[in-house]
Amino acid sequence: VEYNVIAPGSNMYSTDITENKYSYTSGTSAATAVVSALAANFRSIYKDRTKYKNSYIIAKLKQSNKYVSYTDLNGRIHKYKKVNSDLKTVANTFGKYNIAACTVIPSAYTYIYTGDAIEPNVVVKCANAILSKDTFYTIEYSNNIEVGKALITIKPVNSKAYGMKKIYFNIIPPKMENVRVATLSKAALRLSWDANSSCDGYDIYRYNSIEKKYKFIKRITNGKTTKYDDSSLNSGVIYYYKIRGYKSVNNVKYYTAFSNMVYASTELTHTTMVYNSLSSSAIKLSWFRVNGATGYELFKYNSKSKSYKKIAMFPATVRVYSDTNLTPLTKYYYVVRAYKKVKNETIYADYSPKIGAYTGPAKVGNVKLTPEYNKKVLLSWDKVNNVSGYQIYVSKTRNGTYRHVSNVQSKYIKVRVVSVPVNSIYYYKITAYRKINGKFVYGDFSEPVFGKPIG
Repeated sequence: VEYNVIAPGSNMYSTDITENKYSYTSGTSAATAVVSALAANFRSIYKDRTKYKNSYIIAKLKQSNKYVSYTDLNGRIHKYKKVNSDLKTVANTFGKYNIAACTVIPSAYTYIYTGDAIEPNVVVKCANAILSKDTFYTIEYSNNIEVGKALITIKPVNSKAYGMKKIYFNIIPPKMENVRVATLSKAALRLSWDANSSCDGYDIYRYNSIEKKYKFIKRITNGKTTKYDDSSLNSGVIYYYKIRGYKSVNNVKYYTAFSNMVYASTELTHTTMVYNSLSSSAIKLSWFRVNGATGYELFKYNSKSKSYKKIAMFPATVRVYSDTNLTPLTKYYYVVRAYKKVKNETIYADYSPKIGAYTGPAKVGNVKLTPEYNKKVLLSWDKVNNVSGYQIYVSKTRNGTYRHVSNVQSKYIKVRVVSVPVNSIYYYKITAYRKINGKFVYGDFSEPVFGKPIG
């Protein structure tokens, strides 16, 4: 059967030929006009009958419920109970695409505001068929210039389709431009950006390293504001930010895309140095750790140029340095500063407070040991200038551990050691020292001398 059209036998609406209207009647012959009208309509649409043979159940007229039903080209079933009012609609929709039942896909659902009308292309798909624009439908756009919700209306063309469909897309403000961040202090950074004339305000996000995502921190509600100071931060830490603008339309916020990521580090705190006089010609320096530092730079005062000169650099893990080849009992000045590498930029902390460090007195020279009777030996040496005194050390072996046995005032250059075992040789060293601002600095040890009492 090419067109499945069934005529009921009784109890239906049909045409009244004499009065040119629909009226309630009965009998198979009474339905003839209805069936003929439907069949003629189908044949006018599908002139090539063999092409659509058995493809669709086109229409049925059923006796018991007094309705017309058919399946259209979208696969949708239509039923009309009041044939007298709906028969025209039935006849006008047979064999046509129902636009309202089609799937309509725009080329995108979000567009950036340009100031010009935005007219996205669409794909209209009914069942497995993709309909051609202007052949089956036309497109109308509205509210498609300003930021907000824009409308696309799909309308049918002539006798090819029927129905209508509306879809929406968003127009958002353009992306933020020239977003930047600068260091203000050890606890604050300043974000700035170019004002976006399409925005009512801005949302600021900062990366959270614990949660591994950007988190909202501040909303700027004035679109003319172009800076924000993020404070209460930790020193020496790199912070990452993104910003997006928004515009409110009918109580709905339309957001820009996020800006490019920007970052900066807060300032490093300065460190503090301590020192220890190692010897007559060396000073040992150390300093406290600075959070976030990549490394440290050490500077020494140059009396000739009357300025500090960098003498060494260290990674963050090294915070000790020995300055050697110095002059005995001389004061040297040092400062140190931390630095941090952030991509291609180096951020420096303030210099530490300067520290004045002394080398120890000159090395004690010309030390001599003279054996004496009664378990005694006499030690003597050359005087060292500007010292507070001398210390005597003794050991049983030349390279063994020496222990402190006596202090000698600076006005003396000899000392008698008593109660020395007669049959044992002992080794002796002497160092000069000076007390400066409550702190002792020591010179190099003399060369060891050795001997034992005569008896």
